[in-house]
Amino acid sequence: MFERFTDDACRVMAFANQQARSSNHSFIGTPDVLLGIIKEGSGFATQVLKSRNVGLDKVRSQIQTGSDMTLQAKLPSTPRVQKVIEYAVEESCRLNHNHVSTDHILLGLLRDPECEAVQILLRLHVKPEELQKDILMLLGASE
Repeated sequence: MFERFTDDACRVMAFANQQARSSNHSFIGTPDVLLGIIKEGSGFATQVLKSRNVGLDKVRSQIQTGSDMTLQAKLPSTPRVQKVIEYAVEESCRLNHNHVSTDHILLGLLRDPECEAVQILLRLHVKPEELQKDILMLLGASE
């Protein structure tokens, strides 16, 4: 599934894995993916998040640290993260792109209003629909 991912998108997932491990989680969750997008630092996704004042520290402050110390190098993703990845691929196809970038991953996150990452954005007073609109505008697409 990751064969269409850009190098930046692959880095997002690697950063998400690092974040989950540093939070002592035994899985990669949607907040880890959101942090991965911010940490990766390139693309419209990061630009849009920063314009809404969504940064690493603010998101990290919303995440509970786990107690499951793991020695696994690569953590498994939650079913929600797997669904977000599917959504990212769908967003790429919908926009007629032949790759999956950080922007598509963020759009995939935003499609799941119940996921923890979107709930964090809402607690930070960021409206997911506005983020989606901003990304699509920067990508030159319409909703």
